Amino acid sequence: MLHARIALFIGFWLTMTALVVVPLGLIGRAAFPLALVQAKHTWERQRPAHYQIEVRWRSGGYVAHQLLEVRHEQIVGGTDLITQAPLTRVEIGIMSHMFPVRQTFAQIEAIEAWPPTWRGRLARIVPWFAHHIDPCAVPPPVVNYDPQFGYPTFLRAQTNPCFNGVGFEASIDAFAPLP
Repeated sequence: MLHARIALFIGFWLTMTALVVVPLGLIGRAAFPLALVQAKHTWERQRPAHYQIEVRWRSGGYVAHQLLEVRHEQIVGGTDLITQAPLTRVEIGIMSHMFPVRQTFAQIEAIEAWPPTWRGRLARIVPWFAHHIDPCAVPPPVVNYDPQFGYPTFLRAQTNPCFNGVGFEASIDAFAPLP
């Protein structure tokens, strides 16, 4: 009799878990990228082959404010707007990890998909319950998109609160298609 009650109890909790957690996980996977998918579609539909963007980037002690020239999704030149000096190959290489716009979208997709565990994903779906589910849950990024061209205008991503990470902020303050 005791084994039957234990089996019934375990069966009940497994069923409740399947009915609550699995749909929340599926909803989270399906719902999170809607703004991203729409913005990316808008960008791909009218993406110019040659453009200029003014970007700001902050991560830890590194701060950048630069004007980048992009041709066919490759940074071909730029100016450091803090020092007014042309960008070096090293600086262009650093900025190529986050910009041009197609690379920014790839970074956002990677950040959005980050929580690899079910607890991390559930914490993103139910943020007010996150500290109970996973105290080290990484909060979802904050992303804004340009309504006309679709490129990301602002991105803030935080790192794991249980480690001494700092996260980063990036923004595209100005965008201009070039001939």
